[in-house]
Amino acid sequence: MRESHWCIGCAHFLGWLVTVQVMAVLHPEIFASKRVCVDVETKGELTRGATVADWKGHWGREANTTVLMGVDEATFHALYVKYIARYAPGTPLGDHIARLVEKK
Repeated sequence: MRESHWCIGCAHFLGWLVTVQVMAVLHPEIFASKRVCVDVETKGELTRGATVADWKGHWGREANTTVLMGVDEATFHALYVKYIARYAPGTPLGDHIARLVEKK
């Protein structure tokens, strides 16, 4: 498994954020993750409202969040296709996935 910041980072941009979250719950074994302390900055003049993570433990606080760092992209894609084909037949997305699977 390689680090895949692009895949995780682009999830929101592509509108796949919920897909990634659900897949992380169903198949945590395909993700690389790190437990860190995450908080929201409330006092910074430039950073107020920003989510910040203590990657190196400098704050001395207990980790409260699991951050996804990478994913086995091939397995993620295979599982995604399997679930869409199974649970969304007859929908535009389900039909599109079925056609892609048939071509293989």
